[in-house]
Amino acid sequence: MKRLSSKILLANAIVLGFLVSSCGNNQTSSSTTTTTTTDSTKTADTTKQAPAASATPGKVASGTDVTIHAVGNNMSEMHYDVSEIDAPANSKMKITLINDATDPSMQHNIVIVKPGDADSVAMHGITAGIAKGFVPDEPAVIAGSGLTKPGGKTELSFTTPAAGEYKFICTYPGHYQKMNGKFIVK
Repeated sequence: MKRLSSKILLANAIVLGFLVSSCGNNQTSSSTTTTTTTDSTKTADTTKQAPAASATPGKVASGTDVTIHAVGNNMSEMHYDVSEIDAPANSKMKITLINDATDPSMQHNIVIVKPGDADSVAMHGITAGIAKGFVPDEPAVIAGSGLTKPGGKTELSFTTPAAGEYKFICTYPGHYQKMNGKFIVK
């Protein structure tokens, strides 16, 4: 019995270590999606960046080239700085996600999902694992970015779907419940 408890404890420690020490990874979820991930150790970014914002319920980002920030240094603080992204239907879209965190465990991505599928995509993201940036390869995923480490950024380029209300979420394990918002296509 003691040997079984030790094995369970060791397995949990390995999984926890994997999740905490996992590194960034580019992810392409479909042929219409392009991502670029940069971490803080690379050259300075020359892309136009929106200023970092604190949590603002109801803050909306609009257009086909938007920048959002992932803020917070622990599970209770983490969130996107916007609660909604509005975009035109069937348009080329670029979302730049800047990770303002400094804690190494705060890696993030942004995944656009079909209505009603956010819970399922978040759960399947865990199964997809680090090799796929926690973005599952399934029809419910419209587009998914690579992971970004604290101080880094990732860019997600894709064609917006038909008009409707979708969701954007972070599929890094444990983040979805706090890191999500509406993706409104008009």
